[in-house]
Parts: sequence; structure tokens; C-alpha cells
Amino acid sequence: MMLREALDGVPDHRSSQGRRHPWGAVLSLAVCAMLCGARSLYAIAQWGRDHGAAAGETLGFPLGKTPCVATLHRVFKDLDVAAFEEVLREWVKDSRVDIGSVAPVDGKTLREIHGEEIPGVHLAPAYAAGSGAALTQAATVGKGQELAADAFSPLETGRGQGPVAAAWQAREWRERVAKLTVWVDESPKQRHGRWERRELWALAGPELNRCAGSAGTAGEEWPHLRQVCRIERQRTVKGRTQTTVSYAVTSVVPAVGGAKRLLRVLRKHWDIGNRVHWVGDVTFDEDRPRVRTGNAPQVTASLRNLTSTLVRWAGHTNVAAVLRRHAARVSEAYALIGIRPCLTQE
Repeated sequence: MMLREALDGVPDHRSSQGRRHPWGAVLSLAVCAMLCGARSLYAIAQWGRDHGAAAGETLGFPLGKTPCVATLHRVFKDLDVAAFEEVLREWVKDSRVDIGSVAPVDGKTLREIHGEEIPGVHLAPAYAAGSGAALTQAATVGKGQELAADAFSPLETGRGQGPVAAAWQAREWRERVAKLTVWVDESPKQRHGRWERRELWALAGPELNRCAGSAGTAGEEWPHLRQVCRIERQRTVKGRTQTTVSYAVTSVVPAVGGAKRLLRVLRKHWDIGNRVHWVGDVTFDEDRPRVRTGNAPQVTASLRNLTSTLVRWAGHTNVAAVLRRHAARVSEAYALIGIRPCLTQE
């Protein structure tokens, strides 16, 4: 199924009275405009006006007239985010793209939205490291609360700090030995002027891991927790060695992933920072949003993730360069979402 068809399946929350624009066309307009470099609702509305009636008809607006910024803001702030994310997840699943088995989850704060009580301020996307797809995104209560979101229950890995470290240090060594797996990854030679050594200890056992806590509260269980990991990293540069220790939780059982596989998976975790958070901050400038009410911040963040996913699935690595190319060749942006442009439209 092409993305344009999938967007028609997003539930339309608008009243039937006074409804002018097809719902799937509105969402397609937002995606196409972002594929051409639009960063805000104002830019999306202007993109629709600048490309005229031909673009409107191509996107599915019967009269060729695209909505103004006030309309975009009004419909996005009341959009059912859960249903929207569910449609996108199903589309990713039906796309037959191999998303791999590693799905890092890492929180992101939209810094210039004032007030933590506004929905969508703290967002946690899940990223498929194998294909470059943003699988889903959920709003969380705050930093460090990523795994409390129900949307992440089927995902394999996530990172946790604080209570996990305290629980690990509190256990007796004799309780750990029988259920520990250990793996060491050491560089045979210097790379980029540094030598690195990584060591991961994975502890399995629900009765031992139960006290790790959930959402930062000791005594409550993490959902789907199977192993708690301790990762020690040593890096030597010009004869000076630095050692850091971090902790992780995972739903992977030891039979599927022991310490060796988990260490490889955790190294993939940092792809989400480079390929999702960095692109959002630099390419889409999402830390200076112009939408602050209702569900609009989370909806626009999901659209940004969707845009970068489309670009990467097309085989590109430089998202910014592709957006500039689409600004000059709009037909390529249409093709990514499954639209054939009108003859009068470039």
C-alpha cells in the first residue's frame, strides 16, 4: 500500500458540517511540503499556495485550493494521535521493508515549547536501525519515562538509568553468578586515533530484576523486562584512559540474545541520535516550533519522522540534500508517497 492510500485511513475527527478539504489530502499536503523542505505549518500552507491549483488537484483537493495555516493548526491540534501513529505503524508493517530486529527508543524534548504540561513536549520515538525507519512515537510524562509508554511494549530494547544502577549495585554477587552472561569487545588496533574496549554483563531472572523499578519508582516492575545489563566502556586516547559505566534493560530473553548480541544491539542504539534526533534538530529545526497547543506538536514531530523515513527508504543518506532537490523537482516528492502528478504540474 502506498502512503497516500494509508493516509486516507486516518480517522477524521472533524464535524461533517463545513468540511471542505479531504482528510487524506490535508495529511498528504503536509508530507509533500516537508519533503520539499517546509519546516512549519506556515511553510506548509505557503507551499500549497505557491504551487497552485495543479498541486492541489494532484494531492486530492477537488477544487485545487489547499488549506490555510489556521485550518492546518486547528485540525492537527485535535487529531487523534494514537490512531494516526497506528496507521503509520501498519503502513510500515505492510511496506515489506526489512526493519530488522533492533529498535532503539530514546526520548527527545522539544525545547522551546513552554510548559511541560503541553502534550508532545517530551517525545520518545522508536527507530528501526536496520532500515532507517521511525517505527512509532509516543508522548511521555517526562525524561527517563520512555518505557512507561504502552506503544513500546512489543519493542526489543530500551535504555534505563538511575533505579537500574542502584538495583544492580545492591545485589549480592552470589545471586548474580548463575544467571550472568558476559561479553568483551576489544579493538585489535587503534581506530580514529583511539583504542576502545567494551564489556557487557547481562543479568537474567525476574525475581532478581523485579526491584529495578518502573518509571523511576522502586518496587514496580518494568513492563516486559527480561534482562538488566551493565556496560563498561574504556577509551584510550594519547595514553589517557577514560572509563564510563551505563545500564540498560531489555525484553530479550537470554536464549535469543545473550551478552554478545546485546552488546552489538546497544551499539546500534546510538543510531537514533544521529539519524533521528540530529536530523530533527538541524534539518527540520524542530527545537524552534511554532505549534504549542493540543496534539499539534506531536503530530508535526511524527510528520518529520515520516519524512526522513521516506527519504532513507529511497536509498538516500543526506536528508537535507534530498529536501533541497525535491524543492526543485516536486514530482519526486509526489512519487515517494505514491502520487502521479497532473500534466500541468512539474
